[in-house]
Amino acid sequence: MSEQEVHDRIRKTGALLDGHFRYAANKHGSKYVDKYKIYPHTRLIYLLCKEIADRFAFVTSIDTVVAPEKGGIILSHSVGFSLTMRVGREVCSVFAEKKRTIDDFEFAHGFSKFVNDKNVLVVEDTINSGKTSRKIIQLVREYGGRVIGLGAIWNLGGVTAADLEIPILSSLVNIAFKSWKAMDCPLCAQGVPINFEVGRGPLGFEAR
Repeated sequence: MSEQEVHDRIRKTGALLDGHFRYAANKHGSKYVDKYKIYPHTRLIYLLCKEIADRFAFVTSIDTVVAPEKGGIILSHSVGFSLTMRVGREVCSVFAEKKRTIDDFEFAHGFSKFVNDKNVLVVEDTINSGKTSRKIIQLVREYGGRVIGLGAIWNLGGVTAADLEIPILSSLVNIAFKSWKAMDCPLCAQGVPINFEVGRGPLGFEAR
């Protein structure tokens, strides 16, 4: 699929929102990707994950696909299965969970054995600042895994492979949304209300 086709298919799910939103670092913008509206659409998720898998199929040595928990669990499994069917051998799928006490990730359920001394593809739905991606990449390396690349549906922040210190970064859509510091936000100046249903919410807290 072309970048425009992916963009249009995602828009049809209602995941692309227009309005006034609060991003990370107390920045504001007029557009938002509500990624959770994508996941109920099984055929779309299959097609997106197959596209990610196809872009990394030339790396025949991939052993495991890793993603952060929640939506990433679905992506990891679907990309892993697509790679399995493509390369003719099992490519495993695991996910990293958020620790209960600090904003960090860990491998539970014995998943670390699928990472140690393995070639690992990290997958994400949306990349914003790259903060989560960096944490997952570091976690894989801490457990002895070799990160061969990162595949994503949407790169919102213009993050590059060099930024993440990995060989390859491939995103299906690469469109960065314009943002402003709160004090410079033209939407605030115009009195446009902030959508507190998604994004960082009224006090900088992630709404969902």
